[in-house]
Amino acid sequence: APRRIVRVLAAGLFAVGISAFALLPHALAILASERFALAARVAERGFWPAGLVPIFFPRVFGDLVDSPMIPGRAGPFPEMALGYFGIVAWACVLLVFRPGSSRRREELALAIPGIIGLAVAIGLWPFGAITRHVPLLRLMSPLRFLSWLAICGPALAAFELDRLRADLGRLRSARLWPAFTAAALAAVALAVDRIFRDRHAAAGGLASQREALLLVLAALAAYALAGALRPGTSGRAFVAAVAAVAAVELFVQGERLTRFGPPAELAPDTPLLRFLRNQPGPFRVVGEGTALFPGSNVFARLEDVRTHDPAERRDYVE
Repeated sequence: APRRIVRVLAAGLFAVGISAFALLPHALAILASERFALAARVAERGFWPAGLVPIFFPRVFGDLVDSPMIPGRAGPFPEMALGYFGIVAWACVLLVFRPGSSRRREELALAIPGIIGLAVAIGLWPFGAITRHVPLLRLMSPLRFLSWLAICGPALAAFELDRLRADLGRLRSARLWPAFTAAALAAVALAVDRIFRDRHAAAGGLASQREALLLVLAALAAYALAGALRPGTSGRAFVAAVAAVAAVELFVQGERLTRFGPPAELAPDTPLLRFLRNQPGPFRVVGEGTALFPGSNVFARLEDVRTHDPAERRDYVE
């Protein structure tokens, strides 16, 4: 073992040496970047218990698409929603509490890193405190650790769905559990909607939130219906139905962010852009808020004072 460790370390050093021409400029750019300066002075956020809600309902604090952001968030929408892997998969994960055939040890191996990732993201002690003192990791947004949950959650759901399929032919009560888990999540969804309803109404995003609620309730109802119908001896039809419902719900959620359409609609012409093009040059532009968002100037062939790049230089920003 010691000889093997030495050989692995030697190979790693050799790899770093022959790629130094690429690694060193990147490292210097990161150290001189605005992102590095911001990450180094970010205040400790502390415990964020509300982070337990977006893992089930990703749009609960808004999404800046059809629903404005509301107070209570801890970061941008894509990061807060990073731990979401589908309401149907969550209903399958809850089957872990179902009695029946024995659970596989792999489920524990999946649950541990998923729970740790969630704990770091919401700042639960001591996990949040530990990561804030680990070199390099302390410069990363805690919300990025939700990706651990997004990786482990679907696999855990698949194991539980497989365990349920095996019990459908021999345990009559197994057929009722999809309805139980779906009803539990539906009740939580209605409660969350009631809690945040006034805030979204004040922000003007209530219609989008109602659409999100209906999507969750429809997916859970379809999942419960698939479990209530007689699935046959093997349960393959039930598994196929659950997979189809989960795929449709995730497609609808994702299509809102990555929409299909003609390439010409990516950067449509606007009165503002037509006005700027008619001005005598040369000149540079600057916008406030989302007006001519930094980086979008390249589509309009305009020169912007601002930049929007993770590696933008700190000295330029100053």
